[in-house]
Amino acid sequence: MKNTIYIILVLFSIVSCKNKVNDFALISGTINDKKVDSLFLHNASTNFKKSIAINDDGTFNDTLVIDKVKAYKLSSGKNWYSIFLQNNYNLNINISKDSTNSTISFSGIGADVNNYYRSKAVFIKEKIKLSSLPKLSEQDFTRLANKVTDSASAMLQNALIEDKNFITFETENIFWNEISNYMMYHYLKQNEAYRDTTKTYTPSSGFLPQAFLSFKSDNEDLYINSESYSNLSNVIPIRTINFKDLSDRNSDEKIKFIDSICSTIGIPLVKDFTLKNVGFRFLNDENQEVAKTYLDYFTSILSDEDIKTEFTDFYNKNQRLKKGALSSKFTNYENFAGGTTSLDDLKGKYVYIDVWATWCGPCKKEIPFLKDVEKKYHGKNIEFVSISVDTKPAYDSWKKMVTDKELTGIQLFADNAFDSKFIKDYNIKAIPRFILIDPEGKIVNSKAPRPSNPDLIDLFNQLEI
Repeated sequence: MKNTIYIILVLFSIVSCKNKVNDFALISGTINDKKVDSLFLHNASTNFKKSIAINDDGTFNDTLVIDKVKAYKLSSGKNWYSIFLQNNYNLNINISKDSTNSTISFSGIGADVNNYYRSKAVFIKEKIKLSSLPKLSEQDFTRLANKVTDSASAMLQNALIEDKNFITFETENIFWNEISNYMMYHYLKQNEAYRDTTKTYTPSSGFLPQAFLSFKSDNEDLYINSESYSNLSNVIPIRTINFKDLSDRNSDEKIKFIDSICSTIGIPLVKDFTLKNVGFRFLNDENQEVAKTYLDYFTSILSDEDIKTEFTDFYNKNQRLKKGALSSKFTNYENFAGGTTSLDDLKGKYVYIDVWATWCGPCKKEIPFLKDVEKKYHGKNIEFVSISVDTKPAYDSWKKMVTDKELTGIQLFADNAFDSKFIKDYNIKAIPRFILIDPEGKIVNSKAPRPSNPDLIDLFNQLEI
């Protein structure tokens, strides 16, 4: 009898183990690229980051407890792959690299989901090319968007995935992917018209889906795991803010307006993202008392302690940019005319600095006004310096634009784009930005008026330049 009970218990134990769902996911695999010593797992919405070490023989393995984050980007050097993880997955990943390409393949538990997930990502990337979207008519775009959605749905159905939860999630994800594509098309067409004043764009009646027009960010799971839903959640609240109209309002009115925007956001992560992206504009207020009011407001409603610290540091740094303070210096920036130029080379003259980039529409709109001001003050005790914060890959674009637009003044290329010390010392988060420095190297105005603003000439007249 005892032996019979023992056998029954053993059998029950075996069955229980087979049916148990692990509360973690296993990742293992190989990579044949010897230049890569670790993999990098990332989720942008939560800023989740994890490094996975690669052994000397190219193998790797790790364990993750999956809570809210299921969708990730996996990096092997310069290559990024979309992967999806859930508890109980035992996913084997093989990354192979030849002289020109890297490929990824999956096996094990979770392979069906990831083979589909990867194939869909590649398909959409091939079909939706951002550079070509503005060239399409609304009718052509609609046909493309419908084709991509239908193809992704067919791919999901043909993948024969058994995980019902994933199918439910992915069906909704595909829907929001289409809505996100409409958003991208709409905004790219608007931006094209903004950059080129000869063009205009107003969407036709009924073109934009109601799901886009009435979008509210209130699904945290989708925000974390659907890149399309995340894009909509992050972009739409910011795009509803007209900073030009806000400039005429007092601080109380601006705060009430931001409150009204935040009231439409049901996810703390999205609210923090929105506040971070608009907050620096307010903290840059020239009136330090007003800037302190904004700092107190933002830090009181933010959830993310890191953003609170970033805002506080930004405010404190701005305090060091007051009139009369000694300016930070740039050193040996490449001069388009040849050689290098440092701020010290210009000592003895006023220096009006334009921080810009070739991709910046508002920067380019200031060019004709800047040329007129330079011409008016030619030969006087002032130098006009334009510092490009383009990245190194855009170096040729910078040189071409200086030539094509016949830019005058001293044209310089910053040594490390927005990470250049001079740019960071001046707390520059957005461009164009204009700075005026006196002949002794002291700050006259760290946020000087734009060339298109008549206040600039008034300032020059006050200084008797």
